[in-house]
Formats: sequence, structure tokens, C-alpha cells
Amino acid sequence: MLSGSHMVTHHSQPTPPRRPRQFTDQFRRAIGTEGRNGTPLAQVARCHDLSIKLVRRWGRKLSGQRVAGHHEPYTTEFVRTVLADVHSGMTQKAACAKHGVSRSCVHRWVTNAKRQSRVLPTNDQDSISTSVLTGEPELSLEHQLRNLLTQYRTLHARIEHIRQLVAVA
Repeated sequence: MLSGSHMVTHHSQPTPPRRPRQFTDQFRRAIGTEGRNGTPLAQVARCHDLSIKLVRRWGRKLSGQRVAGHHEPYTTEFVRTVLADVHSGMTQKAACAKHGVSRSCVHRWVTNAKRQSRVLPTNDQDSISTSVLTGEPELSLEHQLRNLLTQYRTLHARIEHIRQLVAVA
């Protein structure tokens, strides 16, 4: 055993940062197939130095299942259909299962509709405005006019300020 002053220390070189690896579609399909053929996913991931989450995602894509967080945006028509089901008495959980949507999405759509005091459709799906679906408030004409006047006054004040600066120079 060495005493404190005689200890040998080993200084290792710092490892350079790893660049993200690029994988070919062929490699991804091979990994996904390997996982579907019965080899445990943890073993597949270890053998190829991959994360198990990545192997799962590739396997789901290969099998045609939706991968969480990776999908096309929902169409307005689709959102209206889901909201119509919820309004007709279906629970949010049941609507999620029926349409394959996350609970957080459905909850957000319903909350946006309630927050803006919009009446959800009974039979007429067109009674939901697009602003409810996007989360943007639809303003009354009076409110829009007030906003435009405020913008006008702000711009007018800026113009006057610039005129004063030019006059001084």
C-alpha cells in the first residue's frame, strides 16, 4: 500500500464530445426486425450501443404503430369530431381511446372551447370556430377596433418622436 505522497495518479485524456450518429433506413429496419423476431429489446440495444427507447421507436415505426410525439398535426375536422363526441356525452378518456389521441390533447381542446365560452356542437359540427381549435381568442368587432386604435396611437407617437429627433439634428 502506498502512502499519500507516493500515490500514483493516472491522468486520462478527456474524451472528445460525441457527434450524433447517423443511421441508414436499412440499419433501422434491421434493428426493428431483430427486436420483433423475439430478441429482447434490451439485448438488441446493448449489442448495437443504442438506447432501448430508440430501439422501441424504430420497432413501432416498422410495425406501423404510431410513435408518441411523432405525428402529423391533427386536422380541424378531426378535432371537431373528437369535440363533438365529448359534447355528446362520451368521456374524454373514451374519446381518446376511440380516436387514438392523447388525453392531454383532448383535455386542451375541451379547455380551449370552454375558456372561450364557445358552445360545443350538438349536431352541427360547424358551430365550433377555428379559433377554438387553435387556442386563439376570437375578438368582437368592438374589441378589434379598440386594438387597432391603440396600435394607431402608438405608431403616431413613434412618428412624432422621430420628427422631434430629426428636427433637433
